[in-house]
Amino acid sequence: MSKDMNDMDGLPPLSPIGEQSVPDDPAFAKACIANLKLLKKLGRIAPGPYVLTRAAPWGLIFRADFTIDGQSYPDAVDRFVCYKDEKGRLTSLVAIGQRIPALKSSNQPTQ
Repeated sequence: MSKDMNDMDGLPPLSPIGEQSVPDDPAFAKACIANLKLLKKLGRIAPGPYVLTRAAPWGLIFRADFTIDGQSYPDAVDRFVCYKDEKGRLTSLVAIGQRIPALKSSNQPTQ
């Protein structure tokens, strides 16, 4: 892949670089986690702590690292990004095996 995964046209970046942190929004986080769990055909999806930020033009952005069947790798991250598009629809981005820093947050997903 020649394009940097943190610089994809029209999509929020995988990492929240320079974005404004925002207070927890449990309803938005729950909706995003429900979208993440749609990947269950890949295996047991377990989201980790999540980060909420705000950035133009996407507005509120949810990011969480996750594992599939408990598998994690020391030099790669599986990342889920969720936001509302310009029509208010929940939109998701999944990135598997990315060489980006793991997220650090005290926001824990509810099951």
